[in-house]
Parts: sequence; C-alpha cells; structure tokens
Amino acid sequence: PTPTPSMATSSFSSPLLLLLLLLPLLFSPSDASDCECSLVSQMSLPNFRDRLHDLEHIARANSGNRAAGTSGYQRSVDYVTGVLEKHTNYSVSVQSFSYDDWKLTSVPTLHELSPTPTDFEYYHEFRVMRGSVFEGELTAPVITASGLGCKSTDYPHDIKGAIALVERGDCFFAIKVQEAIKAGAVAVIISNSASELPLGSDVGTVSIPVLSVSRSIGEALFDVPKLVLKLKMTSTSERKETYNVIADMPGGDPNNVMVIGSHLDSVPEGPGINDNGSGSITNLEIALAFSSCLGEPKLGVRFAWWGAEELGLFGSTHYVDNLKKNHPAELKKIALNINLDMIASPNFAYFIYDGITAPEPIRKDSAYIQTLFQKSMEKMGESHRPTAFDGRSDYGPFIENGIPAGGIYSGAEVKKDMALRDVFGGFANAEFDPCYHNKCDDYGNVNEESLMVFAKATATVVESLATNFSSRFISNERMIYETPLFYDKDETFGRHSR
Repeated sequence: PTPTPSMATSSFSSPLLLLLLLLPLLFSPSDASDCECSLVSQMSLPNFRDRLHDLEHIARANSGNRAAGTSGYQRSVDYVTGVLEKHTNYSVSVQSFSYDDWKLTSVPTLHELSPTPTDFEYYHEFRVMRGSVFEGELTAPVITASGLGCKSTDYPHDIKGAIALVERGDCFFAIKVQEAIKAGAVAVIISNSASELPLGSDVGTVSIPVLSVSRSIGEALFDVPKLVLKLKMTSTSERKETYNVIADMPGGDPNNVMVIGSHLDSVPEGPGINDNGSGSITNLEIALAFSSCLGEPKLGVRFAWWGAEELGLFGSTHYVDNLKKNHPAELKKIALNINLDMIASPNFAYFIYDGITAPEPIRKDSAYIQTLFQKSMEKMGESHRPTAFDGRSDYGPFIENGIPAGGIYSGAEVKKDMALRDVFGGFANAEFDPCYHNKCDDYGNVNEESLMVFAKATATVVESLATNFSSRFISNERMIYETPLFYDKDETFGRHSR
C-alpha cells in the first residue's frame, strides 16, 4: 500500500478550568450512557468476541501469530482497513515504514564454567534480547556493575574483555548496553529484577551478545568471585517493511486532534489476543460506534493502529518522527494521545496511567486525562490504581515530544500482590497475564469483565473529549524533548523497553 501522510492536532490552555466545566457534563445524571445513542451504549460484548475471534483466526491461519513483517500482520492490517472502509466514511490510510527484523536462528546456550558448573535453561532462565546480533561462542569472566549501568562510572576498569552483569532499572536497556560497550565489555547480561521471567526486549542493533536472566538467576550471579560464563548464539537482523493504519474522522477542529492509538501486532510466539487484540478491537469498536452514533465532533479525532510495537515502539515512533521531520506544523496540531494496550488480562487490575508524574509542560494535561478515566471508572463503581507513566508503550513517542497522553492497562508478566488481590479479586502471587508473550494468548486468555469495563471507560472519556472540548489543552509553544523523559525507578507494573 502507498502511505498517505496522516497528521493533525495540537494544544489547549487551562486544564483546571476545563476540568471544572467538563465534569458536570461528563458525569451528570443525564450523561452519555443514559442517552439514546452514545459510545458507551454501543460497546457490545458479542461484537468484541466476534472481532477478537477474527484476529485469532487470522493468527491460526498464519503460523500462529500476527507479528510485524508476517502474513498474519498483513491480514490484520487488511482486516482493520476493510472494516473501516465498509462501515465508516473515515479517511483511511496505510503508512509504511522500515524496521530492523531481528531473529535467533538457533537455540542459544549459557553455561557457568566456574566456580559452580551450571547449565541455564533457555527462555525460562535466560533469553537473548532483541537487536543483539552475534554468531559464535564466547567465554569470559563476569563483572558486576557497581550501579545500574546507566553511566560510565558504573563500570569498573576490569570490565574490559569481560561480560557486564547489570540490574534492570533507571534507564533504557539500550543505554546500559551502550555504556557497557564503551567501557570495553564483550557481552552484557541484564537481570530482570522485576520478574522471574527473563526479558526479550529491544536494545537496538548491537554486535555483541546481550542476554537477560530472571531475577533469581541474576541474584545468584551478582558479585560472585571468579565467575566465568560461556555462551553460544546465532542471530541475524535484516531491514523489513510493515505498516500503521490511520483513520481520520471527518469534521472537528483540524488544529486540535486527539489520536487514539493501539498496537496491532503480536509477538512471534502467539496470536496476541490480550496483547494487544484487546486494545486494537476496543479502538475499532469505538471508531465504528462514533461513525454510526454521534454527530460531528468538536475536537479532531484520529484512530491509529501501530505496527511493530513489540519490537520497540517502531510504528508510533515512525509516525511521530515523520511528522517532526517532514510536517512539524502538523505535529503541533496533535492535542493529546489516548493509548490502549493490554486491557483484558485474566488476573487483571484496573490501572490508569499516572499522568500526575509526567514532567512539565504536559503534567497538568496528562493528569487531567487521568482524572477523566478515574471519574469514568468510579461512575461504574470500579476501583482503580495508577500505573507507571514511563513511555513504555505507544504513548511514549508522543510524551517525548511534549504531547499529553493517558490510557489504561490491566497488567502483564508481573505478579499481583495481596493488596491488589483484595481490591480486584483474582489470584495473589500470580501474573496478571500468565500467557503474556506466549502462544496461549488466545481468546481463552481474555477476561471479558476487564475488557468491557475498560472499553466503556474509554468510550466515555473519548466521547466527552471529542464532543465537549472547544478550546486548547496547552500552549502552542510545546517542549520537544531531545532525550527520553521517563526512567523506570519503579518497575512494579512496567513493561517492554527498560
């Protein structure tokens, strides 16, 4: 498909005043959910079931997944565009972009040679992190970083020619790897202090082995004297093309556009029905309901389905970077971003991105979006908790360019604690999503209660933002951040890139 540049949105001005004006409209007895036709009234579980089953069938017919660069993802793109073109009058475009497609071509091995000979189990105890391109064997001593590996002083002089062992936290994985390489490390191992699962996240393309180990393995290896490891791996990387889907609703203010986004791709390991069929189909159902049920919005409305999120937020990053480089005036028109990623985890909690922790100048507006989600949940009688607003999903490129954002999330590979079990039910000491990034992430992995609560909450917020706003979120003088804003000092509910 030929990509069409799709852009548009921007700013607003007094969020606290807008909050006072909007809350009576959003949560009065005569709000949208009681109207004859509203987005909330159109959120139908049978429709969600049918469409999520459609995505699962696409995966099953295409090697079991819908990963970027595969036929399963292409069929997913065709599915979303086909539904939109059949049932709406939106301007639908497909935006192509290139990315580095990284693959392991053999099962890697990792052995401790001394002081205690041990064989580590691939996948459950260690994994190779995406972007690490290396072929062959490597045997070297292991040196533990003195800090979290985010700065050169964290690496001692004897790291040269050694494997650097670092703990997750405080900065992007790619930063840890680059600092270790600068210090002379020949390989890097990152311990996932947040989980008993090793990480498979992206570290950028590097030509040394980069592995991750589970929390317990990392704790066993830290500061062990005379520790020597031997690893063997073969991986490749090639440039591939994939796509974003963009749909612009007609009407609304072209200078103030709300982008509602969700990633459409799965990981190669499974069909990705919770991650992120749940967000993508919610996005699609809201788009369809808006087209059939409501009149022209006051705010410009754009729906987006991002590609290659699982490989490193590539689709949303390309979209924002393309605007920044080639259409900077259009980037300034993006008023806000709503992100829908993993909203039907089987052992769910109702998490809302913690906009209060955002930096200036987007803190007030991101907190305002958070407040709208909180009020929507509370009106349904549902509890909620904040989750890290650290740029680890597709809202990341937006907030890094000074665009306020908000969204929801039901939990991934981290285990639910007793306190959250007491609030949301389910099982303590069990993962929010035990099928996270695995082949069992099919419709049987979807919690329909979480799916519909979050779908209705999002519908309420989106309708209110689109139909009630008539002024701007923030000033036109938007801060563009040259370096990433957010670092994962609190890993409790985070995911993906750090």
